[in-house]
Amino acid sequence: MAARTKIEVKNILLTTDLTGTHKATLPFANALASRFDSKVHLLHVVTKVVYPELPVDSNLDYFADAGATYKTMVAIMNGIDRDNSKKEILLRGGSFWQVVEKVIQENNIDLVVMGSHGRGGITRLLTGSTAEQVYRHATCPVLTVGPKVAPAANKEFNRIVFATNFETHSEHALHHALGAAAEYNAQLIVTHVVVPSLGADVGLPEMLVPLVEPRLRTLLQNYDSPEKEPIYKVLVGSPADEIVKLAKAEHADLIVMGAKPAATFTTHGPLGPAHVVVARAPCPVLTVAF
Repeated sequence: MAARTKIEVKNILLTTDLTGTHKATLPFANALASRFDSKVHLLHVVTKVVYPELPVDSNLDYFADAGATYKTMVAIMNGIDRDNSKKEILLRGGSFWQVVEKVIQENNIDLVVMGSHGRGGITRLLTGSTAEQVYRHATCPVLTVGPKVAPAANKEFNRIVFATNFETHSEHALHHALGAAAEYNAQLIVTHVVVPSLGADVGLPEMLVPLVEPRLRTLLQNYDSPEKEPIYKVLVGSPADEIVKLAKAEHADLIVMGAKPAATFTTHGPLGPAHVVVARAPCPVLTVAF
């Protein structure tokens, strides 16, 4: 029996650092909440003070400028077109990921929506990527709106690129790619990037291309067939570069990919493909690391 690919998004966690990234993420969170009738939990984490998590209705004096911060969050939440019963403001203090993890568990979060400044190089080595902390640890999918996503980007996911390296986290991401394709009646573009090996014979990666496409097709054989016939693309080169180029060429509205879980990846190591894709993609990136 083919696996069902219907997705449900009852609770959305929208994070904000109050630096303006919400201007990019808010329209996507709003569109998703309206489509799935979701409750939106808006979270800001104060990381410069070391206190236990504090609810917004008590002990706010511990936070510098807590009143002003809360008012700013109210203004942001006013951009969410939901009844008050479907909206919640959370102001917390502590380690960013630890707070996010607890909020995900306490509120049965189905999807995290967050922005990314796209920092790389020495800045990332020193500070790490806040977004990357989340999408490599989270037990739910994470939609990251990177710095290259235009304000006019389509909020309906009509063209979806699913990138796989055939590892377990990619298989988990496939379910969400197919679910999104079914929900939006979208065109799904399934891709794998063959990485040339150092010292390999010239032309060898290209010779592997026709051998990989059948494997791509078998990924979908145990699922309900998408309404539209998927497009299969086997590319050669750097995974992150090729995925971004494909998304641009196909006018993708969404990229879906697995992200190596934190247990197998160090934030302070070399830039992983997911991080680079998020930083350069012309559309949001949905990552799955569980």
